[in-house]
Formats: sequence, structure tokens, C-alpha cells
Amino acid sequence: MAEALSTARQLRAYQLRIKSRQRLDNLGLVLSVFRLPPGTSVPALQARLRTELPDLDLDANQRYRPLNTSAPGNRRRYGHRLITWPDPIGSCSSPFRIGILDTPVSDRHPALANAAVVRRSFVRGEAASPVHGTAVASLLVGAPDSPTPGLLPGSQLFAAEVFRQRGETTDTTTDSLLAALDWLAGRKVQAVNLSLGGERNRVFELALTRLLEHDIHLVAAAGNNGPGASPVFPAAQKGVIAVTAVDAAQRRYADANRGDYIDLAAPGVDIWAADGGALGRYHTGTSFAAPFVTAALLLANQHGIDLTETVKDLGPNGRDNQFGWGLLQVPIECRQQATRKVR
Repeated sequence: MAEALSTARQLRAYQLRIKSRQRLDNLGLVLSVFRLPPGTSVPALQARLRTELPDLDLDANQRYRPLNTSAPGNRRRYGHRLITWPDPIGSCSSPFRIGILDTPVSDRHPALANAAVVRRSFVRGEAASPVHGTAVASLLVGAPDSPTPGLLPGSQLFAAEVFRQRGETTDTTTDSLLAALDWLAGRKVQAVNLSLGGERNRVFELALTRLLEHDIHLVAAAGNNGPGASPVFPAAQKGVIAVTAVDAAQRRYADANRGDYIDLAAPGVDIWAADGGALGRYHTGTSFAAPFVTAALLLANQHGIDLTETVKDLGPNGRDNQFGWGLLQVPIECRQQATRKVR
């Protein structure tokens, strides 16, 4: 805090005034947000400050959006089958502690009514629709006997609700994301699902690095901006597992980003999952591929297996910029264990 106060005094020379300050004890950070003088060019000011104050960790209070699109889709629930997930669901895992950064979650939805979901809002202003967050939550911990069964139904989900609604825009800001990450770190989660994206941000990157240093796995959607788009963050950050989407025929989602940062492919086209206010609907986007990898990563780590060694190679041989290492496959040891339990 002493360093934060000293920095604030330094920045007065640039006509910056403190807007908010919060201690993020679980991340070991103090986050300060400053008001800029009218007419200030943010990129120009950033460049100047990075030259004159090179030891200062700073960036714009950037906005991020959920990485989803609407999808009428084929009426098929194929995701579990495509990655050879153990059947029956929940037969091959211990309870995990999973975090998500997303829109609000409708924990009264039939798929989540009896799930272990802990919610906390970090929204400033009007909260976004619960459609996206509820879908992601159901993919992870939805009840096995519901129309939208989750991958790890016995696990505990910590839902950090960060997205606001501003007119037709759904977004969040860097300071909200850091507050949410600090809360998740305090809940001792084992993995965080990041179905969101934006430009690179050094402050957000620093917070995620702190989580990685504490062995918290980070899984992020690779982006839905098309083959020629720039890398999406946090997926493109080192240490974060970037997930692209494929359809039931194992074809790459047409609007998915490409790049050397892509790690794995998972089902993400016409995925049947819970809706915010209805029983379910079909969703498309790398947002909905990420939960498959989050769940599989936890399961693989439990069994001491490297997911990149069990994938189904798609596209060019080896790792490529369309599918990464390949299509996610649940480790064979786990499938055998599930079979023994069923018998």
C-alpha cells in the first residue's frame, strides 16, 4: 500500500487523480484506478509513463467481452461423446474446486438447483444477461439427470460474475477482473475457466501470472474473430491454455481464431447447455469449448496424465495453428476406470 500511495503522488505530476483503490491480498497486489484529464490520449500517456516510469506496472482499464455467438444448430448433444467422456457422468472423478469469470449465473436453473455453486458479483452497473454464465456453469457442474448434464457434477463452482450491460454492449473492465481473480484465489480454486477475451493487458497479465505461480490452472477461449484476427488475450498469454472449437464432424469452427498460441480443440459448435431463463438452448463459440478442457484438465491431473499426449491429431501432423495439439480426448486410463465402476 505504501508503494501504491507513493505512485499516486508521482502520477499527480501527470494530472492523474485516484478514482479507486483496492487491496488484492490473495494476489499480493494493490490495484489503483486513475481518472485522466479530458482529451487525454491513453496510448500516448501509456507510452510516456512506460518511458519515464519503467518500473511501474500499468495499463488501460481495458474492456473484455464474452466469446460467444448465437446458434440455431443441429439438435444433437455430441460433446461428451466426441471427447470420449466417461459414462456414466461423474463416475471417474473426485470433487474439484472450479472458478469461472463470466456473466451472472442462474443458480435456480433446474440443471444447477442442487449444484454446489457459490456466486459473487463484481459488476458495476447493470448486470448482463445470465445466458452465457449459466451455460458455462451447466457444462461444468450441471446435474447428471438434467437435460443439460455437466462434466463434473460433484464439483464446487465459484462463479465470479463480472459482466455488465451497457445498451447492447456486454463487457467488463480490468479492475473488475482483478477483484474477481483475487476472490477466486482466496477460495483455493484448482482451475479458472476464462470464456472471455480482449487485447493484451499488462495488469491483467500480472494477476494471471500470480495464479499460475500458485499452480492454479487457467483455461481460456481462443476467440471468435476469424482466421485472420489478432491473438486474443488472455488465451494468448504464456501459461494459459487456449481452446478453439470444432463441430460434431470435427471441423474447425469457421469464426475461430488461428495462431501459434492455440493449444487444444474441443466441442464448441451447437453445444446444448442451460439457458439463463429457459431449460436449454444451443450455443456456439470458443466460450463453450473451454469448459470441456477445464474439466478434462482437472481429471487428467488427478490421474497424472498430460492431455497433449492423448489428443486426436487434426489438420497438419503435430501441433498447428488451427487445432493446436489436436482434439481433446479423455485419458484412456480414466475410461477404463469408469467401466470397472459401472460393472
